Amino acid sequence: MSYDFIIKVPCAFLYTKPNTNSPVADEALYGMSCKIISETGDFYEVEMFYGYNAFVEKKNIVKVKMGSEVICTSFADFLDSPDYSKAPVITLQKGSRVNAGNEVKGRFTEVVLDDGRVLYTHSSNIKKYQITPPNQLREALVATAKSYLGSGYRWGGKSPAGIDCSGLIFMSYYLNGYIVYRDADKDKFKNFDMIDIKNAEKGDLLFFPGHIGMFIGEGEFIHSNSAFGGVTINSLEQNSPLFSHIHFETLEAVMALRTCDSSVRVTRLT
Repeated sequence: MSYDFIIKVPCAFLYTKPNTNSPVADEALYGMSCKIISETGDFYEVEMFYGYNAFVEKKNIVKVKMGSEVICTSFADFLDSPDYSKAPVITLQKGSRVNAGNEVKGRFTEVVLDDGRVLYTHSSNIKKYQITPPNQLREALVATAKSYLGSGYRWGGKSPAGIDCSGLIFMSYYLNGYIVYRDADKDKFKNFDMIDIKNAEKGDLLFFPGHIGMFIGEGEFIHSNSAFGGVTINSLEQNSPLFSHIHFETLEAVMALRTCDSSVRVTRLT
C-alpha cells in the first residue's frame, strides 16, 4: 500500500482517536502524503509518509501524489495571477509540498494544487525537495532549526504558526531531506548513537524527560518549550546568560547522528 493521499488544507490536525475532542497527536501540512489504514465515521486512520499513525478528518485529504517541491519560507502566499495586488487564494507554511510548473516573468512560479488549479507564488518561496550533503548537514540543521525562532509553542505542531519540541527536530531534519522519529522518545531514534555531552556536535539531539532539543554548539541548544512559550535557545553552560538550570539537571541522554560521515544511514525521503 503506497502513500497515495495528501493533506489538502494548509494544516490538518491529526488526532489520537477518531473525534475532534480527542488529544492532538500530530499536525500535517499541505501536500504531505499518507495512506489510509481504516475508516470510522468522518475519520480515516492514516499512516503518514514518515511512519506516524493517527486519525484525520476525511474532508482534509485527497487522492493525489505528494509534490516534488517544498515551501522553504515561513509562509508563502499563492495568487490566482502573477500580480501582488491580488489577495492570496491560499497561504501555505514551511514544509508544505507542491508541484511547481514554469517560472513566470522571472519572479513568480506556477504551482498546481491538488484540485488542478494553477496558482502563482514568488519563486523564492519554493525549492526542489532534496537531500543536504552529509558534509553540510550539521550547519544546515542548525540554520533550519533557528529559522523557527519566534514560533509559538503548539502541541503536535510542525509549522512556524506553532511547533512543539519533537516537531522542531522532525522539521529540521525533514527540510534537509532526512526523516527522523516524530516524538521525544529516545528509544525510537534507531539511527543515532548515545554519546557523552562533552562530545556533542551541532545537530546532535538532547533528551530530557518528555522533551527533546538540538545541540547547536558552544554548550547551547535550541528547542520548543511550552514553559518558555515557543522556540528558544538555552545553554547547559552554567556561566552563560542562557543557562537553563532545569535542563542541566534533567538531561537524560545525548544522541549523535550518523549522517555526517561517509556512510549516510539515517532514513532518507527521496
